[in-house]
Amino acid sequence: MKIEKSKNLAEIKDAINVILKRSFLMRDRSRDIEYYLIIQDNLEAINEYLDFMGYQAVIDRDLSVIALSYKGNEGIVPPKYKMTTNETKIYMALIKIFDRKVYDELVGTDVVKTNIRELKIELTNYDLVLVPNNKITTFQKALESLERYNLIELIDKEIKDEHSEFQILPSIKLAMNRAAFTQYIKAHEKTYFGMEEDNEEEKTIAEKLEEETEEV
Repeated sequence: MKIEKSKNLAEIKDAINVILKRSFLMRDRSRDIEYYLIIQDNLEAINEYLDFMGYQAVIDRDLSVIALSYKGNEGIVPPKYKMTTNETKIYMALIKIFDRKVYDELVGTDVVKTNIRELKIELTNYDLVLVPNNKITTFQKALESLERYNLIELIDKEIKDEHSEFQILPSIKLAMNRAAFTQYIKAHEKTYFGMEEDNEEEKTIAEKLEEETEEV
């Protein structure tokens, strides 16, 4: 779908309202592409308008995502969105699933799908437990919130069981402020990111031999 450079103020206004509502727009999504292209073709004018609210639209061309961010912010954060504890835990697991499928299984970033069962396994692997429990209704609430901000798309709109599917959108890579992301990693580094194992691998041969000698 090709859209000529828009000079229609109504189209630009609609695109601004959509990015303010959704926080992320993806070129590869049919419901986003029209607004994506309008913002892309009128980025300077749109950012002049957003500047009054302290926001800016940022284009990540590698992921084909336009993200709404605080002006001058190092990370990209939806201005109206603060993740709850459950949403943050699910977000961390979804990042791992997304990266594994894209970089290890070579799945395209625009077609990454998963289900509740795979998400539960990822959470369990890293000792991340939802509050108050890991029941389907708890997942439903958190995932609906993530969908509202264009981070995932529910394929099964009503999550009935562990086989209910949803798509992880490439915007997931841009959803958390870098400082907040780093802080959360540090809090969970031993269990979630296997830092203990990584540190073990970084030891020199001499250090390992010295430890083995001490044990003997």
